[in-house]
Amino acid sequence: MISDKLKIEMRLREAQYDSLIQLEDILQRQNIIFKKGYTESELTGIYKSIFRKAGNFDYDFPSFCFALATGVGKTRLLGASIYTLYKEKGYKNFFVIAPNKTIYEKFIRELNEKDEKYIFEGITDLPKFCVFSGENFNKVNTKQSTLWSEDFIVYIFNIDKFKSEERILQVKKINEYLGGSFYEHISNLQDLVVLMDESHKYKTPISINAINGLKPVLGLEFTATPFKRINDNEKSGKFENILYEYSLGAALAADNPVLKRPQLLFRKDFDYDSLPKRDLYDLLISDGLDNHERIKTQLKTYFANDNVDDKKRFLPLVLIVCEDIRHAVQVEKHLKEEFLNGKYKDKIIRIHSTPQDNKDLPKGEKYDEDTEVEKLLELERPKNFYEIVINVNKLGLGWDVKNVYTIVPLRAFDSQVFVEQTIGRGLRLPFGKCIENGELNVLRVAYHSNFGNVIKRAESWLANMEVVEPPKRQMESYILKAENEVKAIPIPLVEARIEVDFKLAYFEPKVPARLEDIEVSVIVKDLATKEEKEIGKIEEKLKQSPKEYILARLVELPSLSIQELPALEKIVDKYLDLLGKKGKHINFENRVRIINDIYDQIKEKIGEKTTITFKPTEEKIHYSEYEASFEAGFVKEHYEKWDDRETKRGLVIGYKKSIYKENVFDSKQERIVAKILDKDDEVISWFRPYKKENFSIVYQHRGDRHDYIPDFIAETRGYFYIIEPKKKDEIEKEEIKTKMKAALEWIKDINKISRKRWKYLLIPHDRINSSVNTFKKLINQSFSKLSGL
Repeated sequence: MISDKLKIEMRLREAQYDSLIQLEDILQRQNIIFKKGYTESELTGIYKSIFRKAGNFDYDFPSFCFALATGVGKTRLLGASIYTLYKEKGYKNFFVIAPNKTIYEKFIRELNEKDEKYIFEGITDLPKFCVFSGENFNKVNTKQSTLWSEDFIVYIFNIDKFKSEERILQVKKINEYLGGSFYEHISNLQDLVVLMDESHKYKTPISINAINGLKPVLGLEFTATPFKRINDNEKSGKFENILYEYSLGAALAADNPVLKRPQLLFRKDFDYDSLPKRDLYDLLISDGLDNHERIKTQLKTYFANDNVDDKKRFLPLVLIVCEDIRHAVQVEKHLKEEFLNGKYKDKIIRIHSTPQDNKDLPKGEKYDEDTEVEKLLELERPKNFYEIVINVNKLGLGWDVKNVYTIVPLRAFDSQVFVEQTIGRGLRLPFGKCIENGELNVLRVAYHSNFGNVIKRAESWLANMEVVEPPKRQMESYILKAENEVKAIPIPLVEARIEVDFKLAYFEPKVPARLEDIEVSVIVKDLATKEEKEIGKIEEKLKQSPKEYILARLVELPSLSIQELPALEKIVDKYLDLLGKKGKHINFENRVRIINDIYDQIKEKIGEKTTITFKPTEEKIHYSEYEASFEAGFVKEHYEKWDDRETKRGLVIGYKKSIYKENVFDSKQERIVAKILDKDDEVISWFRPYKKENFSIVYQHRGDRHDYIPDFIAETRGYFYIIEPKKKDEIEKEEIKTKMKAALEWIKDINKISRKRWKYLLIPHDRINSSVNTFKKLINQSFSKLSGL
């Protein structure tokens, strides 16, 4: 079999070999005839004979997909497929479609036998062939062809040539040698095979129509993500024409690994969530670059011990993934000017993926696709001197270089697609196989707070399951309208006046009993085996003394400034003295703990000196519409029909005493209260304030200002009420008590001018049930000490 021959000569991996076996099987079937032009019934028959179902396929010709994980070798399989089709069927015209310029130029380069990644490398009887691309397609001249009869032709095009009318005009121009356009020439070939690299990129109507216009006899698709719809959060619409699949999970779990082992890199027992974003990012970069230096040293040793030719040596790369273009520019500036005194300033390259990046680029800098492609290609060459690559989201398809050893994600790593595509950039083995030095066979990703999600996905990969995000709940919006205006309660708009009689003065801070520096251990966790091991200790590179660092961060916090520096310095000195740490080393994590502790104590002092008074105005509160969100198919029923025990969330309708005839509730207790308010004769009107613009009370908690929005406002014949059902275990919480206090202060001030007195009802959830069916009973369930003033 051809596949057996190529397995030996091309040194194919098992996944590549198994893919070829599947292709040969189809090509040798007598009941499948590949030809020019297919009827719908002919296509259905072909697909049924292979997949046992007609499926929902995209093209007007039979097309089969090889879904191989990034780094397994899709390009090499594409070359082997061309040879197999030529030998098995005698096909001589192969149209290769690339999704972008990077891959397009990569194909042109790798179809040159002198290239180290030559896609036909090893084939002993490869016939002579020629290559036409988007640059030289107009030179095709079949009338003066000097090709031997056994030769074949490879046409390589970037999909952009076929995605718009403007570009397609170039290939539809009349060619004097062909007697027609190149596009017509291609579409008239009787043995044209289309090979689509990264085929998931071609599932838009424009791309499908353009490819159908080529009228091939057969299509082969190559992708690591066989899904029609892919975005940052999910992928869906899995291909139904997959001939062979070798997922990332299967590749990582293989006995004979063909990819680097992905590992998490993190500090042992370290509280990452306690760090401000800027410090977290500095720490991740620092730990990533420590790993980089470690790998760089080991590579030098390996090259020297194995006498590796200088032309095959390379530098390891660190990929830093940023939030957006502006962030990428900031990170580059920080690394070049401040980080470790600019140690890496000449070793950093910032690369962008799309022209849209222009608007956020530094002044005078402009995106140029050719330049960006050349930057990518340069990184893998021996003469490359860059060590740090800064990019946003993910680098473009086609950039999976062997020398990425460390990834530092400076953004949320919470999307499955983002995880796969980002980690995929570094999975390719640098030497084509595993070597004895195990650390040179791994990819390390600096820890980010939400890596628990990554670990869960890794477990799914390793169970050889297809990792697909669970379908997101389909949500529906519904507008609650303030339409029952006769029941509007005319409440004055109340202004909150906040007076802070506070000037930071020295106070003796409270300190923990002990705060010991612990040696920082670096741990790696294998995403495949879940094994953890310590690989060394970290010597923290802290430029500032503990006192300098703590003071610099404190003056940046809200309510503090450089003016408070003299008092802050005394407080910090005393804090460090009481800890026994004055003038001594304090590690990074403990510095952050000290900052947070001192700031919390300062905010308590601010709160003690803050007075809030409320002044009613002539203006009335505004009742606005509210957009509620429900799961698709939500329940919409009259409040009388709801079972008091029902906990599900839905739209409750039929209210007559509220300006909102329809309401939504967060608990069954709230729904019971609303039922009482609407049915009891004592109650005139009531409503739920959905926004702070409708009704809110300002309060101060730990030095920060907040808005308290109660659950209900009601008017009876004798009083106005603020009603707050609350879970029993929440009532004793400090912030809840602060809200209650603010509500009582608000009531005290408004009662000075109100035509009816206001009262406050705080009712524990466990006291609200179906037996409480009148407003009087509801009042009796409240905490008596808060029911009035």
